[in-house]
Amino acid sequence: TFGRGGGPELRGVVTDPAGKGVAGVHVFAYTDKVIGHQRPAALSTPTGADGAFVVRLPAPGTYYVGARQLYGDSPAPGELFGMYEESADHGLTVRAGEKPAELKIVVEPIRL
Repeated sequence: TFGRGGGPELRGVVTDPAGKGVAGVHVFAYTDKVIGHQRPAALSTPTGADGAFVVRLPAPGTYYVGARQLYGDSPAPGELFGMYEESADHGLTVRAGEKPAELKIVVEPIRL
């Protein structure tokens, strides 16, 4: 799913709660609200030092967006994790020809 999407792109930054960019985090986009043990529709390469990311979507549609430090399995305690918080269900609808505003995703270590 890295870079193979033929649809729109999601761009933005992953930060810590203080607003500082976080490096080494993947941003994912699922087509199902329940982001369980399935592959995402799209996945970014790891964020750079400034936390910037690009996710190339396969097609216009509604995607549920988040970010995490590792890929695969369930997030583990201590792993950086966060969801797109501009909607209650973490979803974002992207229409054909539309360039979405830059997204911001805040990640924090998972605590149990």
